[in-house]
Amino acid sequence: MKFFECTRTNTTRTAKFLKLEIYRLEIDYSKGERNQVFFGGIIKTRRINNPYNCHIEKDIKFFNIPVIKRFEDGIKRIYYFAGIPILKISLKKIFEKNYLKYINEKYDDIYILNANSGEIYLFLTYVLDALIKKNNSKSPLIIATKQYHSELAKIICPDIPCIFIKKLKQNIKDDVFKIKNFRFFMIFPHEHFIKVEMDIKTKPKGDANYFKSILERFDISEDEITMRKIKIPESDKQNALKKAKEINLNLNNFIFISPEARSCELIEPSYWDNLIDEYHSKGMDVFVNLADDSVKLNAKNYKTCPLTYSEVFTIASFSKKIIALRSGLCELMLQTGVEMQVIYRRFKLRHILRDMDKEDVMRGFGLDKIPSLI
Repeated sequence: MKFFECTRTNTTRTAKFLKLEIYRLEIDYSKGERNQVFFGGIIKTRRINNPYNCHIEKDIKFFNIPVIKRFEDGIKRIYYFAGIPILKISLKKIFEKNYLKYINEKYDDIYILNANSGEIYLFLTYVLDALIKKNNSKSPLIIATKQYHSELAKIICPDIPCIFIKKLKQNIKDDVFKIKNFRFFMIFPHEHFIKVEMDIKTKPKGDANYFKSILERFDISEDEITMRKIKIPESDKQNALKKAKEINLNLNNFIFISPEARSCELIEPSYWDNLIDEYHSKGMDVFVNLADDSVKLNAKNYKTCPLTYSEVFTIASFSKKIIALRSGLCELMLQTGVEMQVIYRRFKLRHILRDMDKEDVMRGFGLDKIPSLI
């Protein structure tokens, strides 16, 4: 007989000792809710984190009696003890305490990047200049909340200061708010992504797409936008070329493959294995851009190495062709000028955001909707 027994699914986990349940975890992704039960219910914890309506709750119960609870609604944070509110704090005050120490007083408008690479590329490339003009920002600052935001800012808008704040958390309901002499602009609030996908699914075909939604979010017309051309620092170019030499990549004759994506469903590795073998049999080198461990390839005839966004762009610019699963990297690759074959797949089930079929993805997130203003 097993002393310990553990089971696990996508939404539940349990642990038993001598057949007695000592732990249970249940997750409801549609609500952003996570419940834990210890020792048959002696201790219970609940966590709700729904960024799309700024609703956060965390509580602990002992014998089903409330002990500690924290609640946020996008405006305030309230702490409870035994069901009694004991402390209420403005979320702006919390933000001020945690993050204003990183911001020099010479800046006036702060643009906080809060999205994945595709939307951030489009914002920095097409929208930022028009928004700065519209807001009359005299001394703007960009805050990157992911490391690659900084990399994108460096090659798209190096003239605008950018700082990286790791694990920046803010649950303020307003996407534009003021603290002291600073105006903060959230790029993008979580509600934006819900609206984008709902519009794509419900509006007449062709009436909604993600680039149009970005312009609508900031009340900017297509006539007002300009396009920033990517500028790769010379040191980054040389680093990329050095890495290519180290892996013996034939820069004069190779295919660039990008098989990873965060939103789209992945393709079976065998598809990429066959593609790699096909091009290799034609006497071409194959470079596969692998940023994480999501794709496990069995093919041997390919080259790869870790690359920054600058280095990815540099290497891809030398390729004969780019073949990519639809991801945020595709937007960046448009400026390489290299022929690109993009494979569209349905979107994954992503917590509160539901899945989206391939046809909707192609209509709503097609690269043909992005203007070429170079």
